Amino acid sequence: AEKLQALDVERIDLMILTHPDKDHIGGASLLLDIFDVVQVVQTSCVKDSVLQNRLNRKLEAEAVLIPETRQEFGYGDLHLTLYPPKEAAYEDANNYSLAVLAEYEGRTFFFAGDAKKKRIGELLEETLPGVDVYKVAHHGRDNGRSKDLILLLCPQIAIVTAQEAGKKTKKALAEAGAEVYTTFGEDIHMTVTNGILDVR
Repeated sequence: AEKLQALDVERIDLMILTHPDKDHIGGASLLLDIFDVVQVVQTSCVKDSVLQNRLNRKLEAEAVLIPETRQEFGYGDLHLTLYPPKEAAYEDANNYSLAVLAEYEGRTFFFAGDAKKKRIGELLEETLPGVDVYKVAHHGRDNGRSKDLILLLCPQIAIVTAQEAGKKTKKALAEAGAEVYTTFGEDIHMTVTNGILDVR
């Protein structure tokens, strides 16, 4: 919240809750308290936890969308495509992950949430483009389909939200020629200005 406030953000047009793991919804209640949130998107997966129950109470007053088919959103030059899970139920909550393709000024970004093998298999069935930036699925952990998605997306830049990616994932990113950044111990800032992507 503090970082958004430092950027003078007062309204969130779209809040995407990929799935209900605490590291993906932990700050959502606070954001709903502080900012005017126009639209919330989440999956059908619900966890019986104190955190989830608190969030559910907050969401009672919000416009919540649980997509069953691909959804598209436009905000000026920003275009978002949301890819919801294709099945009604999964054994692993991570496979409910909403995936998002963001396009802005000719630059493309793909976020796969915590998608694991089954969910990545679904994403491989989509018509996904090559991307400039890929936020690596499930914090860069290895699974049976990680390499396939990396090779499909062929990202120029990969973001791993952990100290480092798993051995097989790291190798696949190297084969794709991706420049890899990790969030371990530091923030990563990206800007796009007139189609130029800057990472620091």
